[in-house]
Amino acid sequence: MNAYSYASVSANVISSIFILVSFIFIFNYKHKPGAKQLGLMLVLAFIASVSTFLELLSNSFDGKLFWRNFNQIGLFILPATILSFAIAYVNEHRRVFKWILWITYFYEIISVILIFTNDYHHIMRSSVELAIKGGIPYLEVHQTLLGKILVAFNQIVGFITVLLIGLFYRKSSKHTKVQVLLILIGITIPVFYFWIRQAILSSTGIVIPVSVSFLFSIVLILWGFLRYDLMSITPIARDWVIDEINEGMIICTPEGTVVDTNRKAQQIFGTEMDKISAMIAQYENWSNAFKTNEDRSIEISLIDQSMKKYFFITIYPLKKGQRSLGTVSIIRDITEERQAKAELLEKVEHDGLTKVLKRDAFEEKVSQLLSDEDNKERKCSMMIMDI
Repeated sequence: MNAYSYASVSANVISSIFILVSFIFIFNYKHKPGAKQLGLMLVLAFIASVSTFLELLSNSFDGKLFWRNFNQIGLFILPATILSFAIAYVNEHRRVFKWILWITYFYEIISVILIFTNDYHHIMRSSVELAIKGGIPYLEVHQTLLGKILVAFNQIVGFITVLLIGLFYRKSSKHTKVQVLLILIGITIPVFYFWIRQAILSSTGIVIPVSVSFLFSIVLILWGFLRYDLMSITPIARDWVIDEINEGMIICTPEGTVVDTNRKAQQIFGTEMDKISAMIAQYENWSNAFKTNEDRSIEISLIDQSMKKYFFITIYPLKKGQRSLGTVSIIRDITEERQAKAELLEKVEHDGLTKVLKRDAFEEKVSQLLSDEDNKERKCSMMIMDI
């Protein structure tokens, strides 16, 4: 066994150990959403890694062919399982993704069956030969057109998964971005490895064991478990709830710098954090609320598309012990309430026919004018006319 063989065997052994350790961690999280899909991913990755290792150790054609076929159970079904995990992780409920998932599982299982029975029909492979390269026996597999199409379709499923998590990463909040990024990188590595292997490495003669791509992915998953609580779906669900509520939410530092907003707040104030921070500074009662450690409520108004809008804002301090972490402002649009109140007040104070003030409203307005400090030095008179 030369240096290349030792390197390949070592990579497969290390990868298999990491996958096994990761599965043990996953088992402790088995009741959490997404844990079953991730556990199945690790089982399939383990099958692919171990079968690759056993294929390297086997010297006979039948032995290598058996483990190569067994390897396809892991490699072919893995993309559907990764997509299944991604759908559970990002809480995707659209029916089209469920249809894609079931179709993918169906064709992948059929593909594995066709691979194991290829000697009877040659649908997937036109030929399989035992060749020698550098003193190492290996299988030289020639795929049929259908086999290449099915492999290409698997790569498309992988790209759909990366796109799904990538879009979710863009809209995730800052406190979950690292967690989502670990998932994104961990899934992207094997997806792009398979594409690079098919498009580039196969033509150059460079052979890198598939377990190497698993190794980097598993390291990221383990790091996520130990450092960022990777399987904590709670923050993901919390992000979804925060974005779906019909109230704006702005999170600020103790100095008043905006660090995060939800979707409703972005619809009201825009998406640029710096501009929102500058806007808050213009409202003295809002910016002053950051200096206190008590809940405060204020009302503000702003012009939106030539329409005056009113907002009721409650500012809550965020603390850890005696240390201030910042504030969270909950913004509620009260424009309709103010308009309804104004319309109701108009009906109460004014006569329905003549539209003039009623007696009580008139006396109240006169009292206000007479008590106004600016009017104390002025002379005034009252004219009463009978209509």
